[in-house]
Amino acid sequence: MKKYIAIFTLAIVTTITAHGQVMVNLPLGKQLKVTTSVFNGSESEMSMANMNMNINTIKSIKVISDKNDKLILAITNEKMDGDVEFMGQKEKLSSDGEAEGPFKEIVSNFKNEGIVYYSVDKKTGASEITDIAGNKIKEEIIDAESNPLSLEMDAASTNLKLFKLLSPKVKVGDKFSDTVEVNGMTTISEYVVSKLDAAEATLDITSKITGTAENDIQGQGVSTTSNGTGTGKIIIDRKTSVTKRAEMSLIINMTMEMGSESMEMTNTTKTVTVVE
Repeated sequence: MKKYIAIFTLAIVTTITAHGQVMVNLPLGKQLKVTTSVFNGSESEMSMANMNMNINTIKSIKVISDKNDKLILAITNEKMDGDVEFMGQKEKLSSDGEAEGPFKEIVSNFKNEGIVYYSVDKKTGASEITDIAGNKIKEEIIDAESNPLSLEMDAASTNLKLFKLLSPKVKVGDKFSDTVEVNGMTTISEYVVSKLDAAEATLDITSKITGTAENDIQGQGVSTTSNGTGTGKIIIDRKTSVTKRAEMSLIINMTMEMGSESMEMTNTTKTVTVVE
């Protein structure tokens, strides 16, 4: 369930060097508030397995180090609330109280995650989870769903990264694309500059998600084949390059196979993220 609430974003401020290179330039001590609202609905052949989930989260991001063209960011969970409807029952979720009910793991994961540290290369925007000193953490213990530098339903759903550095020569109609492959899933996203003026830049996004992921549920191997599409947009303040708003909608058709059993499922997700 954790993947449905791990929706974060990072707004990156850029500067242009004397050589015309765009660089990340979040000043030391800078703090950002990231608010995300998520709706996730699942429909399957088994009506009792259908689920609707609404989750709202607030996270804070602070620049705690700026050395050798590397920024160290500290990301902290601040607040979460929402509700889940599953098997005819509706459960309220809130980080302000004690976690209860079958979905208490969502609340406990959010409350107990602690501070996550990230290193960002100021020249390229490349990032990785690190310790507080900026030392990379081994890949096998990284939870990809906790990536606070992306807006993701999970690592295999979409690759809507919000720290793409726009060239000062960008114009309406320009296109950018990227591809991410995680656990057998491939997401190809295309960004098109649809609106541009002195104050803001709007990028429209289309994504295609395909592949088969292998997971383990209570000791049983589960194979999930997915085929889906996504659409959305981001609005960037051109003066600071801070992403003011991001929206994304995904519809993914899935076939889940566990042993000799299989089930068809459609997953719909809508997210809105605001950075202040």
